Amino acid sequence: MPDSSPPELFDVPIKHLQVFVLSAELNSYARVARQCDLDASSPSKWIAKLEVKLGGRTLLEYDPRRGVVELTEHGRALLPAATRLVSAARDLFP
Repeated sequence: MPDSSPPELFDVPIKHLQVFVLSAELNSYARVARQCDLDASSPSKWIAKLEVKLGGRTLLEYDPRRGVVELTEHGRALLPAATRLVSAARDLFP
């Protein structure tokens, strides 16, 4: 059961949000790892940490039949705000 307490968003590394946004765009943790120069397991680990920070809500699910990751309902709800935050961080730290 997901935690109902408010998330500590200020304790979420922007890199985790960036990996979430890229995972949603690329539908692949492997592609995200290559694009961000990460080891292959980092994107899924970072997404898991982000999910914990957000009260245990699943954001992305792996579809083994198609070999892709897909947004869940919670992921679709978070994506617009995460995209804006990542964009704002890029503007602040070009």
